[in-house]
Amino acid sequence: NQISDYENQIGDLDLKITNLNTQIEDSQNRITQKQEDYKKEKELLEKRLVATYEAGETSYLDVLLSSSSLTDLISNYYFVTEITKNDKELMEKIKKEEEEIEKAKATLENSKSELNNSKIAKQSKSTQLKQAKSQKDSYVSKLNEDEKNTQEQLEQFEKDKRDIQAQLAEIAKKEAQQSAGNSNNNIVN
Repeated sequence: NQISDYENQIGDLDLKITNLNTQIEDSQNRITQKQEDYKKEKELLEKRLVATYEAGETSYLDVLLSSSSLTDLISNYYFVTEITKNDKELMEKIKKEEEEIEKAKATLENSKSELNNSKIAKQSKSTQLKQAKSQKDSYVSKLNEDEKNTQEQLEQFEKDKRDIQAQLAEIAKKEAQQSAGNSNNNIVN
């Protein structure tokens, strides 16, 4: 039962290790993809910030002031607002991607730690399994030796029993002969 229990535990640990390896590989692939997306988004933001800086801080104001009509002003205001909104969303997206990457890295490290612990547990259970099998083999060997000794003792007992029965039969035969001899002597006398 103990050996079977160890084998089941090792099987469970093997399955857990396989699942963790798959999970780690998937996590590493996701992190790599997220890092590539993050890098592209950051480069885009840096280009936008450089363009804004090179255009000067007054560029948005210049766009609004250069409007030739009220419709043009509203259109330019909407354009400036959209650009500012897009820049803000891009910064928030980059920050969110950075947080997701850090979170995924922490999860990955936890999975690696769990994998390492599972491997250590499997090694421990494998050692316990070997010891249990060795004990079982030793016990079976002792039982076989005990059975052999018991069988030898039983055979000796049977031999001794046959010898005693033969001796008893011989004694009974002699007594019968003596009894018969005494009866004949009594009759003759």
